[in-house]
Formats: sequence, structure tokens, C-alpha cells
Amino acid sequence: MLYKIKRFFKHCLYPFQFLGVALMYILFKSFPFEATSAFGGWLGRTVGPLLKQSRIARKNLQQAFPGMSEEQQTKVIGDMWENLGRTVGEYPVLTSRKLYGPKSPLEIVNPEIIDHLREDNKPAILFLGHIGNWEYATLPALHKGLAITQLYRTLNNPYVAWIASRIHTGIAEDLVTKGPEGAKKMLKILKQGGHLSMLVDQKLREGIPVPFFGHEAMTPQAPAKLALKFKCPLVPVRVERLKGVKCRVTYYPPLELPEEGTLSERVYALTLKINQTLEGWIREHPAQWIWMHNRWPK
Repeated sequence: MLYKIKRFFKHCLYPFQFLGVALMYILFKSFPFEATSAFGGWLGRTVGPLLKQSRIARKNLQQAFPGMSEEQQTKVIGDMWENLGRTVGEYPVLTSRKLYGPKSPLEIVNPEIIDHLREDNKPAILFLGHIGNWEYATLPALHKGLAITQLYRTLNNPYVAWIASRIHTGIAEDLVTKGPEGAKKMLKILKQGGHLSMLVDQKLREGIPVPFFGHEAMTPQAPAKLALKFKCPLVPVRVERLKGVKCRVTYYPPLELPEEGTLSERVYALTLKINQTLEGWIREHPAQWIWMHNRWPK
């Protein structure tokens, strides 16, 4: 009964949340890109450390980096909120940025991988984490004519989800939501030689336990399963924030697919490679990952 009451009041807040997000979206589209990014960063650094999510971030940092001092943790959490705030501030106008001109906010590494994926007439899966401004991951490929369908989790607030989906249709060619229907659509896309993009660093109940920062974490196995099923490239994509609005997007050569062992063993081995890839990136720039996820069991 108490759960139903909480759920009712939570749903009552949805229209007000929508109005706040819609107002912010309109305001951010009305101001220069650099200004909205800077304002979002300031707001994130100012308000974020006061929120309860910062306690989760500190707990996760203690688990992932047991030798990190409290002062270092505090700095990482502040920098993390600034990066997240900048990402939110940049979000409404991402699709209007010119990515291959002299005023591009991006440095793009290994763009020839995009060309190869576009021209080989084969399916492929791109994977990434919530690092830097992760929404940039598919845009350079889209601007070069590589059609990518992005897997995403629908937001709980359906009104805010409508705004997010409108923005995402400019970031990727198509969208597919998580769930049974989404799984069918992903299979169809890969059978037709299409390309998928997946964020793979969040906790999943239906995942498999795989080490991440030395601790088992429930990890999605869909990227590995699909890559092995279709024998298609599994391409790591990394986004780093360099300074201010300037970011670097790196497309890496595909991971090598394991050939020995049972299917379960090969899925595990490939999923472990994915986690190790993400962990390496996060260790380089820990403040650019979103540490508020409940990534590990208590």
C-alpha cells in the first residue's frame, strides 16, 4: 500500500518535471553553446555534491579505488558533476554542431573505421560507456553517412522521455528501447546488415556477473551474444572531454572475438573484454564517468 502511495505521488510530479526540463531545453537552445555548457557545468559542480547521489558516488569510488584519499574523492565527485552538468547543457543543441569543420567541438580519431563500417555491407555493434559527453559517440558516424540505431532505456517520466527521444532522433538514425520488442528489432537490424550502438556500463538485473574494477558487476551480455551470433565487429567508442566544450571521440579497432570454448564461455570472455576496456578508460579519467550508478552489489 505504501509503495502504491509513493508511486502515485511520484507520477503526480511528472508534469512539473516536464515543465522544468522543457523550460531548460528552450533556454539552452536560445543561448550560445559555450555559455550553456559552462552554466551547466557550474550548476552541476555547485548543486551536485549536495545531493544524496554523491554519497553513492563516494561509496563506489572507495570500492573501485581503495587507495584514493577523501580529498581526491571529493575532487573527482566535483569534477564528475561539472562534466555531467556540461553534458546536460550541451544536450539540446548537439545536433546543430558542425563536426568536421574548423570550429568543430570535436577531435575525431580513426574516422577511417567509420568509412570501413559504412562500406563493408556488414552488420556491426558499437559500444561505449557514460564517459565524457557520451552523446557525441554516434554523431561523427551519422554525419559521415553511417546509419546507426541506438539502444536506449526509456525514462520513467513519459513526458520528459518524449523530449529525450526527439533529441535522440538527431543523434542516431533510429532508436530501439530495451525489452523484448527491442531485442527483436535488434536482431532484425543486424540480419539486414545494420549497425547498433549500446551503452554497456549500467547495472542490469538480467546481466551476468563479470569483474569490473576487481568486483563482480551485473553486466549486459547482449553485445557479446549478438557479436558472436552474427560474427560482426564489436567496436569500442570512447568520448573524452578535453577542455570546456572540446571533446575527443575515438573509434577503436574491433575487439577480437573468442573462438574457443562453449557459447557461454565465449560470451563471458568477450563481456570481460568489454568491461576491461571501459575500466581502462575510466582509470585514465575517473572524473568523466558517472559514479552514481549502483554498479556493484552492496
